[in-house]
Amino acid sequence: MQVEGVNPGHAYGWQKVQDEEEQIDQTTEPQTTEAVEEPEGDQPDGQRGVIRLLQEGHFKGVSDLRLRINFFDEIAGIEAAQVRTVTAENASAAVASVGAVVESFLAGNELSEDQSTAVSDAQQAFEQAVSDAEDKTQALNNAFAALVTALQTLFTPPTEPEEEPPPPDAEAQAAGESSEQTIEGTTEEPPAEPPAEPPQEPAADAGPDWLAFIENLQAAFDAAMQQLNNAVNSTAALPPLSEPTGNGVAYDKFLAIYNQMRGIEPPGQDLDQTEPPEPET
Repeated sequence: MQVEGVNPGHAYGWQKVQDEEEQIDQTTEPQTTEAVEEPEGDQPDGQRGVIRLLQEGHFKGVSDLRLRINFFDEIAGIEAAQVRTVTAENASAAVASVGAVVESFLAGNELSEDQSTAVSDAQQAFEQAVSDAEDKTQALNNAFAALVTALQTLFTPPTEPEEEPPPPDAEAQAAGESSEQTIEGTTEEPPAEPPAEPPQEPAADAGPDWLAFIENLQAAFDAAMQQLNNAVNSTAALPPLSEPTGNGVAYDKFLAIYNQMRGIEPPGQDLDQTEPPEPET
């Protein structure tokens, strides 16, 4: 078979394809009823034609696998471009979801001018960090963590040092002196303690609920990231591999080569392959 459009980086894979074809030869299953439109020379139009037919699912079985191997680099480039586009679109949707929660919070609560400015600045920093980054997924996670940290500083009061309780001996001494004064000065019983006041209900206008604001932001962000991951995982330049239509041995051999090029190890390759020692006689 004449292999076209091969990059040196996959020379081993191409040579292995040729060796397998020489071994398989007459046992190879019928490729397809469609003619395999191999490009002549390095014409890009021919490559696009074959890849377009692959994308439309015209080839089956071994023919499908062989063409995926031949145009591996071109197909990988197409898929990478699709992933970048899908990631950018969903990253913009995630930024918009977070922005909608922030705008709703600002519109529904009475904040001081400093608080409003701080919330808006944190949101803009979040959007700018995602916009400037090439790796949108990583930038989204890092920028959102920074946004939450910035917002938490707006409602978390500074910690004050706690007053140390008086020594136990001083408390006991003070109680003893009070008791002695009562006995010596008068025989009247000490006045009863006033009844505890019932807990007061919080005022109707207790200020913005910052914790609920953070929770709403987190929920919106998690949903947007889940949508982004689903979109990326479902992105593929080609339809799923077709099933073998004839000789399964030939299909399995080409599939092993194709999976090796994609970095997919066959089952059991990561296990310890060392042979057990022979039993002593």
